[in-house]
Amino acid sequence: MLLSLLLTAPLTALPSAQRAPLPTGQGQPVQLAPDGIGPVTLGRDVHEAARIAATLDPAAAAVGPGCDARIQFGLQVDLPRDLAGARVDVMAMAGADGRIEEIVLQPVQGRLRTSSGAACRDAAEAFAGQLIGTLAAFSAEPMRAGPMTDEHSLRFAGGARVSARWFRGGGDCDVALHFGAPNG
Repeated sequence: MLLSLLLTAPLTALPSAQRAPLPTGQGQPVQLAPDGIGPVTLGRDVHEAARIAATLDPAAAAVGPGCDARIQFGLQVDLPRDLAGARVDVMAMAGADGRIEEIVLQPVQGRLRTSSGAACRDAAEAFAGQLIGTLAAFSAEPMRAGPMTDEHSLRFAGGARVSARWFRGGGDCDVALHFGAPNG
């Protein structure tokens, strides 16, 4: 049943976390582009991007070292209706030069429960399919089986990619859009 829901419904129809209201004057959809989302784009100065992003979500003002020691910040924004209209978490990580080198965008609902790695891949394809108008066509890369996960990657012509990891032990599936991920 979940598989049919994933294949036929937009992401806004999927089970999701309760949307927390953004401060007054905010909450407008943010445009996706081949190199990022809104002010969060590859190559932009991380502090400049965070300053502008803080007008969309005040949490973006918190810039600092992340778990991998790179300078980063995060925010939540809404995609336009024609791109699923979903609320997404955005993380931007900068290199040693202070420029954004990686962006990860994930639907706020985070991990889905799926019955198989194939169902997780189908969820990734449904998400990627909604992004074709902005990011162009995508192609599937071979599935990588790890000791605990099946990992699927769908690469867009411009370099962005949707990844999906299915965790065998619990049936969890996380789907994310990556820009500029250093390891592919």
